[in-house]
Amino acid sequence: MSFLASEKSDVTTNLYKVVVQMSNMASPYRDPKSGVYYFRMAVPKDVFPVIQKHEFKRSLRTKFLTEAKRVFPAHIENAHNQIELARLKLSGVANAQLNPKDCVILAERWYERLRDEIEQTGKLFYCIGYVFRHEGLRRSPAKVESG
Repeated sequence: MSFLASEKSDVTTNLYKVVVQMSNMASPYRDPKSGVYYFRMAVPKDVFPVIQKHEFKRSLRTKFLTEAKRVFPAHIENAHNQIELARLKLSGVANAQLNPKDCVILAERWYERLRDEIEQTGKLFYCIGYVFRHEGLRRSPAKVESG
């Protein structure tokens, strides 16, 4: 094989690798029926036992591609954070210190779970009661100020 043929083969191989990598990157997915864009990203097989789903999927709440592209990176970051935390859990690292960013992520997940449950069931007061019963929160009696 000549030098030029070898160089051309390397360029073709590298170009193929770049195209394949780009096609594997997550991008906004448009639902064909509703026209709404979604974030979809496959969950790696090694963390499936912890995350317990095959893909991350969340509505981007828009029908416009430019808006979907604007909010998309935050969803990618959230998915990567979940994967990283799942790998830490699988590694058996005990007593991991939470930094402020981890605390924010946990609070966001809790809020999203509760919001999604309220949206799906329509039972706002039932969900709030569940939080009070199971999350260890206690209601304090309302104080009425006389004016």
